Amino acid sequence: MAERERIVYIDVAKGIGIFLILFVHSMENGFPRQVAAIVPIQLFFFLSGTTYRIGFGKGVYKDVWIKRFFRVYVPYLIVSLFSIAVYAVATKAFPEAGFPEMPIGDSLLAMLYGNARGQQMQYNQPLWYIPCMLVVFLLVDITEYILYRMQLRDIKHREILRWVFVALSFLGAFLFGVCFRSARLPFGLEAGLFVYPFMEMGIVVRRKEWDTKCAYWVKNHKPVSAIFFLLLMAATVGVCILNDEGGFVQVKSLQFGNSFFLYLLASVLMVAAILILAMLFGRARAIAYAGKNSLTIFLFHKFPILFFQVLVKPVGRLLKKGNTPEGCATGVGVALVTILACLALDQILTVTVPWVIGKTKRKKMKKKA
Repeated sequence: MAERERIVYIDVAKGIGIFLILFVHSMENGFPRQVAAIVPIQLFFFLSGTTYRIGFGKGVYKDVWIKRFFRVYVPYLIVSLFSIAVYAVATKAFPEAGFPEMPIGDSLLAMLYGNARGQQMQYNQPLWYIPCMLVVFLLVDITEYILYRMQLRDIKHREILRWVFVALSFLGAFLFGVCFRSARLPFGLEAGLFVYPFMEMGIVVRRKEWDTKCAYWVKNHKPVSAIFFLLLMAATVGVCILNDEGGFVQVKSLQFGNSFFLYLLASVLMVAAILILAMLFGRARAIAYAGKNSLTIFLFHKFPILFFQVLVKPVGRLLKKGNTPEGCATGVGVALVTILACLALDQILTVTVPWVIGKTKRKKMKKKA
């Protein structure tokens, strides 16, 4: 999307989402962590749906995937190789940290297979999101192509098929999470089955312009919108209490807590809450800037977080107290500092080697004589 066409609330929502991801990865336990872990990944896929654009003309689809490869997968490979090297050194240099040893060959295979379920991708498990994103894009492309062909043939009720795919996808995620726990599919496809429907929901919301209408309503009814946000968050917390299972839920390993359906309900409620919050913030430039550069933050955030968890021992001890005010405050602080560090790195890489983070060098404008 061109810079001038960016939708502000989407960048703000991404900024909130990336903060929640960093908070979750900073904390090691606790109920606040469980609530924060409910939604960030689903939120990002929903937002990807609202910006989804593709054509199926000759050569167009190929160009789209070439861009995806260089903007997403190449950075994933580069950061993975860097992470593998750092992890190999860290396991030797800091044995007291208890990092499980993983042969470099196994790490390289894990990188190519792209599934972090279980003990795979120990060198940087958060990177599982990147290959999973690509496989979800493929599923969405297939869905949209089928619907596009049906539209050309003027087949009625074709949208029903979209929701059939969504239902089947949720069913697949349920089966892999409850019945086939040991399954590890390439590129985290089993986790992709849970988040694919959220991207489809985002496509529907954007095409029907429900988000635009909602943003307009929120802008003109801020007090009532704030109450809606608080009610949605209260409902989310209530569902999380019912779904609590040791304070740990996770999309990548399909850990849903006590109930798949409660986890799904909490996810939908919190996506809605964050969207309203993002619309309430309006033009929050700092949050939107973090959202615009969320890929860089996602790629590199594990390094500063591990620095605080392992090397700054007082901070590391506080991060283990997930149910205490001081533990949560420390997690918030670590997340914010990590965002700032990653944004500073983004500036350096954008100027020097932008392809590492999926960007291209901006061409300098020639001055007119």
